[in-house]
Amino acid sequence: MTVTGEQRDSARLIWDYHQLRHPLEKCEAAVGLGAPEYAAELWHAGWFPTLVLTADQRERALSRGVPGDAVLVEPRATHTGLTLTLSREVLGAAGIRPRTVMIVAEPALQRRAYATCRKVWPEVTAVCATGPSTFEEYVTSAAGERQAIERLVGALQRVIEYPWRGYAVRQEVPSAVHVAYRHLLNEGYTGDLIAHSFR
Repeated sequence: MTVTGEQRDSARLIWDYHQLRHPLEKCEAAVGLGAPEYAAELWHAGWFPTLVLTADQRERALSRGVPGDAVLVEPRATHTGLTLTLSREVLGAAGIRPRTVMIVAEPALQRRAYATCRKVWPEVTAVCATGPSTFEEYVTSAAGERQAIERLVGALQRVIEYPWRGYAVRQEVPSAVHVAYRHLLNEGYTGDLIAHSFR
């Protein structure tokens, strides 16, 4: 199904909302939620000394020259909140109890990841980082433009829903973003939604 210009404009509004644009700051550790190549780039630049990744992401970081002793593996998590919780445990087992953590996330995930970290790991100061990317690059690099837009819509639904479920802190969603979200839902962009909406 062809993506219309109006649908694309709504998706771009949601994309812009997901971009936190945190300035990079040196942190005591990092947790990767996708984008392991960018995480490797940040490690080489000296933004953090230790990185927690899944096993497959670890191999991708090692292939970019990150030494094995700089990467800890979190093998069990199945969702963002559990990844952050278990990453804290992995760091603690290694004797690392950071006060600052960089979350390296895919562009569509960063706002949800940040809100989740604020909920499950409130004692740390979190900085969200994502590789340089534009809306156009994001939608053309995915399996398809429609699928990329559905991912943006699904991520926004989670930003709205998860505070009510106790999974994340609440974040203000501008009215224009709500309008764009409802428009895309009405247009059938529902492939990445969670069930049983509270709102």
